[in-house]
Amino acid sequence: MKLFLSMILISSFSLFAQNEEQVAPKQMALETAKKQINELKNGILLVRLDYKTKEIAYYEKYNNLTEANKIREKQASVNKEIMNAFQLYYSFSPVYYFSMEDSRKLLDEQYDEIQLLNAFGIVDTLVDLRQQPFFVAEFGFANQGLSTSDTGEQYATKMTINALVIRDHKLVELAEPFPYHVKYNLTSSAKKRYLNPVKKWQARLDAFLNE
Repeated sequence: MKLFLSMILISSFSLFAQNEEQVAPKQMALETAKKQINELKNGILLVRLDYKTKEIAYYEKYNNLTEANKIREKQASVNKEIMNAFQLYYSFSPVYYFSMEDSRKLLDEQYDEIQLLNAFGIVDTLVDLRQQPFFVAEFGFANQGLSTSDTGEQYATKMTINALVIRDHKLVELAEPFPYHVKYNLTSSAKKRYLNPVKKWQARLDAFLNE
């Protein structure tokens, strides 16, 4: 009888320990996400824009100005639509825009050398990235190649998708349960392509903050 009771106690303790091990990674992920959502609410969002600088320079190098100007005009239109989407539907925190060409400066924390644009496309020299938390958003690819199991192990899941994706100050993609990406459709009209994801993301941020 004593042996039977001992076995039950050992088994119960083992199950309890396993449950704790499973809960711990999820709880840590939730705490990290809650910290990040509050940092974003009290910080700023930087939207990274692609000006196709290298591609344009390539055509200019070989004196193909027609193609260079075509790309420049097309990308200027795309960036304008992206800025308009954030201006219309994003209100979670102040938002500024910067060029993909300044990504290395961001990683090296050379913040004074980064040109931050306001909603009117004017350089704002008063923003100090050292004084507040910030995150980076861009229309690109969300890497869903790895997920974390209940025990903390990583495993392959979905493929990379086109998405509005959110990164930290070191350009590392955030993770669930933070609402870190919203899919977008490359084949939809230019306006809907960017408006809808920003609108959805704003709603998800509000919902997650208030959970």
